[in-house]
Amino acid sequence: MRLITFMFALLTAAPAAASSDLALLIEAAKTQCPLNHSPDGELVEALFSLEDRVGLASAARGRLAAAAWQEAAYSPDPGAGDGGASIGIVQFQGWARSGIRAIQNAAHWLGGRPVPPGDPRLDWEAAGLYWLTRVQRSYDEVRTYCRGRRGYRTRAFQLWASANLTAVRSPKYVDGRRVPRCARRGSRVSETKHIRRLRSWRSYVRNLEDNRDSTKATPMQMASQESSERGPSPEMARGR
Repeated sequence: MRLITFMFALLTAAPAAASSDLALLIEAAKTQCPLNHSPDGELVEALFSLEDRVGLASAARGRLAAAAWQEAAYSPDPGAGDGGASIGIVQFQGWARSGIRAIQNAAHWLGGRPVPPGDPRLDWEAAGLYWLTRVQRSYDEVRTYCRGRRGYRTRAFQLWASANLTAVRSPKYVDGRRVPRCARRGSRVSETKHIRRLRSWRSYVRNLEDNRDSTKATPMQMASQESSERGPSPEMARGR
């Protein structure tokens, strides 16, 4: 019975832990933003919702918010950057207009909502979705090209960091052939500022979890406590 209770505790704790991790990551995105000490919390949550909409893997969560933090401090209309060439929440340049318009006109992405007038790069929702689809396409390229963890905690995080790098940097060519870019932890050349910001958020989450776990009973301890509260089984009582 103790084993069954232990296994049940493990199975029920896993989804709750995943949900808790995401909630803590969203909290980090809201509070660990020195460029904007009072960001719009609803906007930050909406950026995470866009990741849900494209089915982003758990190892990739928080990338859009990190990009929006780094590029625009969460401002939907932050003004122009790169000498006036880039605008919008992820600071796209002019080449992105057609891709963002395709997102605006696709009913399955935005539910047929009215397309706002003006430059499509200022439509933060469509621009965010286009940014995410570019990262996802790049992931398919990097997962068969980039090898090892390259300093990251997990292979999955390294692959998504490489997808981010490939999506936002200029194309790389080797022997005349276009190849993906492989991220390396801590490299100013092979790691985007988005990923460095996301790593800091995840470190913040791990510290919170460590503090929480230090005061929380493990599944085995929970099973043991439940068994002790229930008292000895009839068989054990007769044996006594």
